[in-house]
Amino acid sequence: MARPVGPTTERRILATLRSAIRDAVRRGDLPHDHTAHVTLRSSQPRRVNPWTPEQFWRFVGLLEGQDEHTAAGRLLPLMLVTAGTGLRLGEVTGLRWADVDLDGGWLVAAQQAQQGSATS
Repeated sequence: MARPVGPTTERRILATLRSAIRDAVRRGDLPHDHTAHVTLRSSQPRRVNPWTPEQFWRFVGLLEGQDEHTAAGRLLPLMLVTAGTGLRLGEVTGLRWADVDLDGGWLVAAQQAQQGSATS
C-alpha cells in the first residue's frame, strides 16, 4: 500500500518532473508541458501547541531520578539543554564534548546531526 506524501514532498516531486518535462519540450521530444496545468493541494500550516512552562516542568519531573541507562534517563539532559539554549534538535544531537565547556558555562553548536537515508 502506498504511503501518502506530504505537501513539501509533493512540491519537490512536481518541481523535478516539471524540470525534466520542460527539458524534453525544449529538445522537441515532447510537444507540450502538461505539468503547467497541475495544481497542488494547498498546504495549511500545522497548528503547533507548545507546552506551557508547567507542562514542561512536569515532564522534567517525570524524567528526574530515572536510571541514566534508560531512554528516560538519557532524555533529561537533552531536554534541559534544548530548553535552556533554544538549539534545534540537530544542533543539540550534533554537540560533541569539544563543543562544551561546563566550567566556563558555554557551548558552541559547531555542527548538526542529520538523519541519513539508507540506500539499497
